[in-house]
Amino acid sequence: NTAIRGGVTYNNGNMSLNNSNFTNNTAKANGGVNFNDRTKRMNIYNSIFINNTAVNFGGVNYNNPNGTLYIDTSNLNYNVAKYGGANANFGLMQIKNSYADYNNATDGAANYNGKTLYLTNSKFSSNKATNNGGVNYNDKNSALIIQQSTFRYNRATNNGGVTYNNGSLQIYGASSTGNYANRGGVTFNQATAQMYNLASEQNIAGYGAVNYNNKSAVMIFMNSYSKANHAEYGGDTLNNYGTLYINSTSFIDNSADN
Repeated sequence: NTAIRGGVTYNNGNMSLNNSNFTNNTAKANGGVNFNDRTKRMNIYNSIFINNTAVNFGGVNYNNPNGTLYIDTSNLNYNVAKYGGANANFGLMQIKNSYADYNNATDGAANYNGKTLYLTNSKFSSNKATNNGGVNYNDKNSALIIQQSTFRYNRATNNGGVTYNNGSLQIYGASSTGNYANRGGVTFNQATAQMYNLASEQNIAGYGAVNYNNKSAVMIFMNSYSKANHAEYGGDTLNNYGTLYINSTSFIDNSADN
């Protein structure tokens, strides 16, 4: 199926998708499978999305400003877009109990967020961004809230092997293993990041194997665990003229070349 917006569905009401499979669908603009319009609601349950494409935003889902999109117990794999290989959100989106693997984008290999995005009890593996955000790209004036989720072997060529943050990032329980970026193997922070109960192991970067906190940015991380991460500079965190607070955190066998 092919359309300009929403390769399969364009929602202008209230819509639910259940127990369905979507493969090889395309949008010439946004939403390779689903386009959820302003002020509308879409619920997705127990569905599979494979090899879908959007030229611009959201290889699977595009959520318009003031729209609400809820994804539960679904798989989003091998999808592609310029921004948000799986999802592009400009309203309210929650992804829960789901998997997103092998998605690709320029920015935000799995998710591009322009408003409010919750990731809850979900797993993201082997996603790749050719620029920033190996899983998530969180834009200005946006909020990304991560709860009890897992990130493994994701990659960004430039910044943020898992998350590129230019808004508000809040993490309450996450595990990050084997992720890579040039700056910030897990997180590149350009704005405000509050992170609690993190486990970070074997992440790699040129600068800041786990975290890169950029100029004027504020980063807080507490009650966390960092082991066997490696960078050229900053075996765990590189603070580049930002503000950094660390409390009740263990660092074991991290290393840097310089």
